[in-house]
Amino acid sequence: MKISKIRKRLLSILPPSQEKEAVQVNNGPTTADYSNAAGPNAFIIYTLPKIGQSTMFHSCLSTFPRIPCFRTQSLFEDKETIDFLANREHEELAVITGTREPISWALSFMVQEIHRLHPEVITDFNRGQMSSADATAYMREFIDKQEAFAYYSGWFDAQVSKFIGIDLLSHPFDHKRKRMIIEQPPYRVLGFRNEDSDLWPSVLAEYFRTDRVTMKAANIALFKDYSLFYYEALMGLSYTMKVLDDLYSSRIVRAFYDDLEIEQFKERWNRPIPNYYADYLRDMLKKITSPQFQYIRDIYKKGTSMQYKRPI
Repeated sequence: MKISKIRKRLLSILPPSQEKEAVQVNNGPTTADYSNAAGPNAFIIYTLPKIGQSTMFHSCLSTFPRIPCFRTQSLFEDKETIDFLANREHEELAVITGTREPISWALSFMVQEIHRLHPEVITDFNRGQMSSADATAYMREFIDKQEAFAYYSGWFDAQVSKFIGIDLLSHPFDHKRKRMIIEQPPYRVLGFRNEDSDLWPSVLAEYFRTDRVTMKAANIALFKDYSLFYYEALMGLSYTMKVLDDLYSSRIVRAFYDDLEIEQFKERWNRPIPNYYADYLRDMLKKITSPQFQYIRDIYKKGTSMQYKRPI
């Protein structure tokens, strides 16, 4: 099957992009069981976009439906959350933050911005009016123009660390348990990585001090009408080793990833993946026309309750 026909078939199956969800705030009484602990006064999901914020937010709401939960990318501009926190300086606040390796983060965030600011680009690509090379070149230029890597590298220090007064990047990341947990009253902080999403249930179970976590997948790229453009750029984008050396020496990368992981990222992004895109589309088509795809969509729409034991 030709790539153009595969694209057309995929676009007929994939659900349309959803409108951006309004931020939900659960202002019920904070009387939920927190594993016999007093429990936090609120959860604050404080991350860059495209890290897993939506999934973490909905998982907190589902697991502890009576504890207020907020999500933000910049508390300095979030009056609603600041007003809520104003009179709660001495109460426990659960702060959940995380990161993702910089190039895959930039791709994911920037394709969303392209879709928001220049939807005609996505439309042209889906109609076959933009080549693979042009899609990759457009993405690279857009990333540079938006100064995405500088924003990424400075976000932690300028945002979450500054707001809560804790230098998070000076604390060690537990590579065995795939999390960073910092207890410094009134904050109890969880640091996670997007790459460990398959382990998020156990990470959250440990952080929540509970054996039961209700996970709800949200904001998944596969279910967006820009997904084909995104994966095209994902396979075609590459950078020189000099650019990669500078990018992966940033403080945020060094805090969350070990030397081996960093070298693997650099090797991956030092060259495009040749002849991969057609095979990827065929594989995607096979997967989403299978019975398992309905199960994935059910998780996406409804969430699913999963039982996990905290790591020893």
